[in-house]
Order: sequence, then C-alpha cells, then structure tokens
Amino acid sequence: MLVLELAACEKLTRRAEVSGGGGTLTVTQPVSPNVLLPAFISTRQEEIIVDQIFDRLADLPSTGGTSGDAGFTPRLATSWEWASDSLSIAFHLNPTARWHDGIGVRAADVRYTFKLYRESENSAAVQRIDSVTVRDSLTPVFWFPHRYPEQFYDATYEMRICPAHLLASTPIDRLRASQFARAPVGSGRFRFSSWIAGNSIELVTDTSNFRGRATPDRLVFLFASDPKNSLLSIISGEADVYDAIRADNLVEIAKQPKLSTRSYANPSYAFLQFNTKDGATSHPHPIFGDVRVRMALQMAIDRPRLAQAIFDSLAVVPRGPFSTTSSYGDSTLPQVTFDRDHADQLLDSLGWRRGADGVRARHGQRLAFSIAIPASSQSRARYGVLLQAAFEAVGAEVKIDTRDMRAFGAQLQSHRFDAAIQVIHVDPSPTSLRYGWTTRAATEGFNYGRFTDPRFDSALDSALETPTPTLFRRAYLLLNDAVPAIWLYEERPIIAYNRRWSPAPFGPTGWWIRLADWSLAAALPPLSSGATAH
Repeated sequence: MLVLELAACEKLTRRAEVSGGGGTLTVTQPVSPNVLLPAFISTRQEEIIVDQIFDRLADLPSTGGTSGDAGFTPRLATSWEWASDSLSIAFHLNPTARWHDGIGVRAADVRYTFKLYRESENSAAVQRIDSVTVRDSLTPVFWFPHRYPEQFYDATYEMRICPAHLLASTPIDRLRASQFARAPVGSGRFRFSSWIAGNSIELVTDTSNFRGRATPDRLVFLFASDPKNSLLSIISGEADVYDAIRADNLVEIAKQPKLSTRSYANPSYAFLQFNTKDGATSHPHPIFGDVRVRMALQMAIDRPRLAQAIFDSLAVVPRGPFSTTSSYGDSTLPQVTFDRDHADQLLDSLGWRRGADGVRARHGQRLAFSIAIPASSQSRARYGVLLQAAFEAVGAEVKIDTRDMRAFGAQLQSHRFDAAIQVIHVDPSPTSLRYGWTTRAATEGFNYGRFTDPRFDSALDSALETPTPTLFRRAYLLLNDAVPAIWLYEERPIIAYNRRWSPAPFGPTGWWIRLADWSLAAALPPLSSGATAH
C-alpha cells in the first residue's frame, strides 16, 4: 500500500509539473564537483553546472567558429565596437543585467574577472589579452598587444564574468577554499540554491533574469558513486538526464519506453600521458625519459581493437591532440600501427632485457610502472586492464593505481605518477593546444607529464599566428614523433533523457549549453484506477 501511495504521489507531482510550473529537471553525474568558481574549474561536471550560473559577454556562433566576431550573439553585452586599429574592443553591457544578489553587473566586474583569470591556474586562457580597462560603468574595454583572428573569442568565450563586489576583498590564492566557491553568485538564468556534499547540487530559476527566466523551475544534479548508479538513476526515473550512456547500456535503455537517446558532439579525447620527469623532480623519468621507450610502448597497443572492445562503434582513435569535431584537426595524419614484434625488437636494441620472470630490466632498472586512473571512470578502468595486458606482453610490469577523482587530480598536479589515463574536453580554439602540450603548460596548464620540446613550441606558435593546415600539420607531426602521450580514444557519446522533457537544441560545445530552455513535454497518462494519491 505504501509503495502504491508513493507511486501515485509521484505521478500527481509530475502531472502538476506538466500542467503548472516548469518542473524539476534532474541530471545524474557519476562524479561530484570540487569547486564552482569559474576560474578554478577543471572537470566537465563542474563546467556543466557553472555554465548554468554564470554568463559570458557573448555566445559562440552555432557553427562553433572562433575567428572574428561574426555569428557571436549578445549575452551580458548587448553590442561591441572595435577600435580602428583593431587593438581594442569596447563592450556595452546590458544595463538590466543583475547578479543574483540584486547588484547590477558592471564594467568593474569584467575588469576584475580578467585579473582573476590572469592570476589563477587557468591563466593561459587569457594570456593573449594585454589588459581590460573601464571606460564607464557599463563599458569595459579589452586591449591587445597585436591583432590576431581570435581576439573576440578570447574576450568572450574564455571568461565567465564574476562579481567583483563579492570576490575582490579576498586574495585570489584563497578563493578556491572560499565560501563563494561552494555557494556562488552569478548572473545566469539559474541561481545557486544548495549543495549537499557528495549527494546533490540544486539550482533554481532566476525569475527576474534579464534574459528571461529559465523554463524549468529547478535544476538538480545528483552525484552517483559510479556510472552504474547513474544508469540506475535514469532507468528508475530518479533522474531525467544522463549524458554518458555506453554501447553496452543501449540494450537496457531500449527496453525503457519512457527514455529517449540522442548522440551529441563531444569535443574531447582520451590519452595515456607519460610523466617524462622522475616524479616531482626535474630529472628524466628512468623509463619514460626516453622517447624510444615511449614509441615502443605505443607500438605494443592495438588501439582500434581496444576502442572497439570497450565502445563498440561509439569511439574512434584520435590522430593527434584534437577531436574530430575540432576545426583545427587533421584527419590525414599518419598513425603508428600495432606491431608487437617491432616493439620487442626496439626494446631489445635499447638494452631492456627480459629476466627469468619475463620482465625487462636495464642497468638494474626494471621496466615497471603504474598507470593512474580515476575510480569514477568505468571506461578508463577497462582501458587500464587492457593496456596492462598489452604492455606486459612486451616485458613490462604494470600496476593500476585507482583513486577517487579528487585524489587523482591532486596526483596529476603534484606530478607524482608514472603514467595516467586522462580526458581533455577541448576548446573550440586551437589555442587549447597550448594548455596541454607546450613547455609553458608544464607550469601553467595541464601538461602534467612536463613534456618539453622547443621545436613543437615554435611550430605551434607559427600555426597559431598564421593558421593554416600546413603549419598545424607540421606541429602535430613533431608532437606525435615525440610521443608525450598515446592517443587512445574519442568517444561518440549518447545522452539518455526522460521523454517527459523536450530538449532544447544542443550547443556546438556541449549538450548542456541550453538546459535553461528544456521544457516539459505532453501531459502524463491518467492514473490507473485503484491507486490512492496522497
């Protein structure tokens, strides 16, 4: 009886959502965020939530283009004007834009946000901007040291504007641990409501928002302990959206008449990164400091077979540090093919000899290392096992080092790992390459393996200064020859959602960009007779 009553209550609640307000849209995620302050986020889960709370000055074109300002749509800025020499852009802010505490969004907020990003761990994102000044209370001006195609993109997409009146009094190096980082105040169509650590984050529509209130009344993010629990949440109806459906989930999802699925663009790629240095020291790693060993290990992997084994047809092997959706990618780059015999011969020639236990060693150093993997990623866990077997086949001893996401991130940032399976969600701009693979990124970006190659740095600078396929190809060839990582897979993900919701069109950089415009679909069928509602 209790079960019937609860089920009936839920149906009445859902019916009320359809006929009345905008309802509660619930998204399940297998990983809990650490911080909600835009300049400090580092995971896609954090990005999805932050994008609902904070605004940029303008939105990307539907094509995802990054050159010039054509196709960009106003957001916090209603319009903009370029200086005659193109070395500055003046943005005119919407005078009705308000922070969620009621204070108006002003040019001083934009100036402070630039300072915040400039002094944060994501400083590389704004390094090409010289400064931001305030012409008047509603007119921030961006200044550039020279002209380049992505000036407008850098000024708009790379920064989510933050409130100076709530942050400026706190030293930037203390903001990550501040109350604001866990209870942010933004200007977006959803405002922060609550955060239950390890459980959920709730946002509510900002009813007086200058861009109009969001359609859903509430947006709830549920954090499961692993992907299996997220899948159960969407199947049971506890959640409405799950964006990481795997190939082996599709049969079960197809049995659920209340669920729909849709593929979406996923500008990301996964890779096995080598730590080229010995732990946190500046000395070469005893194994991965040698590019020839890295090349041998790459030849030991049948990457297309691994991708098919785990994702079926829902993944491809990247050809370089980019997504197939990236405008700056190169689908013609040659790939190192699987050749275990050649890998064995190369290791033999380098003096790595097999011992009685089958593990190679050279000068007393065993060919033994660990692969770091976040516990929350089922795909990476499965890849770790397959990589372990492939490397052991050529005489390596491999251990899997699994940690929760927070510990995994700390491990990368401290450089205390041998190798790690990582996933990068790339920006639409090729400048994102600077954050992951250049010498500067070893201290200011995500080059946790501290790979350095001045030839690549120079080639990439040339390609970014004069973007042409030929120059990018030269940079990619240099990087691939140096093997700072093994490109593993680019997932073609599937999102599952409850049919009671009608999704808004997906954005060029993520399915979540227009979550505020999702709406409830047709009314639910009537209650079956005999059920008692309370």
